Amino acid sequence: PALDGPPPRASGCPAAPIFSQAAQQSFERGFMVWVEAEQAIYVFYQAPVGSYSTYEYYTDHFVEGDPESDPALVPPAGLYQPIRGFGLVWRATPQVRERLGWATAPEAGFQTWKQGYRGMGMHNAYTLMEGIDGTIYHMIAMGSVWEIYSP
Repeated sequence: PALDGPPPRASGCPAAPIFSQAAQQSFERGFMVWVEAEQAIYVFYQAPVGSYSTYEYYTDHFVEGDPESDPALVPPAGLYQPIRGFGLVWRATPQVRERLGWATAPEAGFQTWKQGYRGMGMHNAYTLMEGIDGTIYHMIAMGSVWEIYSP
């Protein structure tokens, strides 16, 4: 279901925006976004109908020269094994692999921006981040829930 309305009013100024190189890759049941400026990988899970979509944050530990993929993992026809940082998170974290499934397209690079802000109360931390197609994702720290932002 959709969350209740637009993001709540911020109680103070939002944090400074981050502008960065990024990559995004779609999967059978979600997608991943890499943000170079943070060396971070965000995993977005699409929720079953009637439930909230959630996300997770991982530090990107991929280093040039590491294996980019695992040749023992062969995707079904028409699907892809994620590579590099996405692949490392996907291979090393079984629940990510199980929840996302196989990649449905190769990863693609783009420029993104990301900005956090706080709503009223001490537990209301939010982040807005632009995806590869211009979609803005509204991420809510409490519960690690996300939705597509529509102003």
